[in-house]
Amino acid sequence: MKILVVSNMYPDKSHPFYGTFVKNFCDQLPSINVDFELSIMKKKDLKLEKVYNYMKFILGTIFKILFQKYDVIYIHYASISSIPVIVAHIFKRNLVIYTNVHGSDVVPENKKHQLFHMFTKKILKISNKIIVPSLYFKDYVVSKYNLDQNIIYIYSSGGVNPNIFYKIDDNLYNEIFDEFHLSVNKKYVAYVGRITKDKGWDIYCYALKKILENNNNIMGLIAGSGNEYQKLIDLTKKLEIYDKIVFLPLLSQENLNKIYNIIECLIFPSKREGESLGLIPLEAMSSGAIVLVNGMAAPSKYITDKYDGFIYKKNDINSLTKNIEHIINLNIYEKKYIADNALSKSTEYYPDNLNKYLKEIFYK
Repeated sequence: MKILVVSNMYPDKSHPFYGTFVKNFCDQLPSINVDFELSIMKKKDLKLEKVYNYMKFILGTIFKILFQKYDVIYIHYASISSIPVIVAHIFKRNLVIYTNVHGSDVVPENKKHQLFHMFTKKILKISNKIIVPSLYFKDYVVSKYNLDQNIIYIYSSGGVNPNIFYKIDDNLYNEIFDEFHLSVNKKYVAYVGRITKDKGWDIYCYALKKILENNNNIMGLIAGSGNEYQKLIDLTKKLEIYDKIVFLPLLSQENLNKIYNIIECLIFPSKREGESLGLIPLEAMSSGAIVLVNGMAAPSKYITDKYDGFIYKKNDINSLTKNIEHIINLNIYEKKYIADNALSKSTEYYPDNLNKYLKEIFYK
């Protein structure tokens, strides 16, 4: 079987984290005997470069589809990526189209997403199969677009790489603290992810403010970047917690693994309905971290409260604060119980365990 993978997102040296889920997907295809070609667009920062790249991507994809033979056209991220496929379908009606939706292509987060959402609707109507990252998102997509659930398959976006996210030997923890200039005498409550609208960094700050009032040995830790970063800095200064937080840039996956190993807990406070999987909590769980997630969207569906993680009431600062305090006060055996169960849960998302779902997509 030969497929064409179409996506407007794919990592490169300048943007190593952009569209990593597409690369993870492609890396798994040889293991199920699927050959593939790429028709992708890599991220550009300058406006003129973006326009040129979009045109090259759209025209190049149309040309490949019309003049080469593929068993399947596989789209990653439905909105923009679907444009050339929709055009090619006008001239080549027998195309077999699989569309993998991921989040904001189904749940628009800004005006740009809303503008391109018409293409998501169109491509889903003409797709032979639709792939979603979780059961939560399957239900969401079926309800929103009134689709036949029998054509929808679940595949968790490449999953978690256990060669990157794993439990590090305790004897190496001091080296990690030194590497990131952290104190071994402090407990770190962490936020990792984009600093953008509805990712919940603000509710994290408000809860941290309350925690710090009664706990001198607690510090915040934020690793990430985004277009609301200055708002984050302004809020931490307004709340007078700026000097109680360690700010780290967007980290490599290898460095994230180190951070996950030494933190007290990871907070995942996203308020997005389009949080279709939530790889960050799963990767942290694979590293042995205790995670605390918002009571909505996909992460709240794969975590069992007080067994392999914790769930706070949807968008509730008081509930978030109480759960953080509860985690801080757990004894060493209780923490190990949660962390061990979290690690066990994360193995369900390892690539070897996801291959059977990938096979179903192409061979069922």
